[in-house]
Amino acid sequence: MTDAPDLPGVVATDAQAELDRLNAQVTTMRTVLTQLLQDVVRAERQVEEGRAAQLLEANERLMVSALGAITDAELANVARDKASQTGGLDPLTGLPTRAVLLDRLESAIFNSKRHGNRVALLFLDLDGFKQVNDERGHDAGDQLLVEVARRLRAHVADGDTTARLGGDEFAVVVPGPPEASQTVAARLLASLEAPYVLRDGSSARVGASIGVASLCDDDRGIWGIEEVLRRADAAMYTAKRRGGSSRPRASRWPASSVARRHRRGPLSADPSLQPRNCDRTRR
Repeated sequence: MTDAPDLPGVVATDAQAELDRLNAQVTTMRTVLTQLLQDVVRAERQVEEGRAAQLLEANERLMVSALGAITDAELANVARDKASQTGGLDPLTGLPTRAVLLDRLESAIFNSKRHGNRVALLFLDLDGFKQVNDERGHDAGDQLLVEVARRLRAHVADGDTTARLGGDEFAVVVPGPPEASQTVAARLLASLEAPYVLRDGSSARVGASIGVASLCDDDRGIWGIEEVLRRADAAMYTAKRRGGSSRPRASRWPASSVARRHRRGPLSADPSLQPRNCDRTRR
């Protein structure tokens, strides 16, 4: 007689087999999930790398464009300055340059010799400009110079020469008798001492010292031009030294500068320093 199967043992064996199968499935699923997670991480990394590469490329294009714009701007500034210099104009203020002034002084001296025309040179130096330029910056200084140029043009007759010699130095050629140059100097001083309003809304103040010299003190051509500039410059420093709130900051050559330089009596002691007759027509 055959023994009956041990049912509890069979059930236990089947359950173990099912459990082993399920464990194997779980292990497989874990492996698959791990692989999926790795794929997701890898994909995210690739996306980030792709975005970073795109951002880097865009940034490089932006830098190239910016550098190109800066280069174009610099080339434009160089071209503007060259054009201004070629045209004889100061690139900042738009006033004629020293070279233009010398050329026009030469013509004025020629006309003075030929026709007896009276002409004077006003040499102007700003007072207090360096302090504004140092404390407020070069941009503020440039704004002041531009406004100074505008005020000079506003108080000088059309056709007369107003030039920037460099830095904070300017010059004005004024035709007519000495009284004319004195009137112009007084107007310029009053105008330049008015407050200046800068682009940021703040205000600044500068003054000016003016030296005046006649163009007809010498008739030696180009050397006469340089001599007139020297004398106007000497008169300007005389005005600067003696200027103040109650003293005029304008001085006419030759009395003060000649007395300091030669110190040997009145001006008549040296005939070579006497102004020549500007009223007589030279032939």
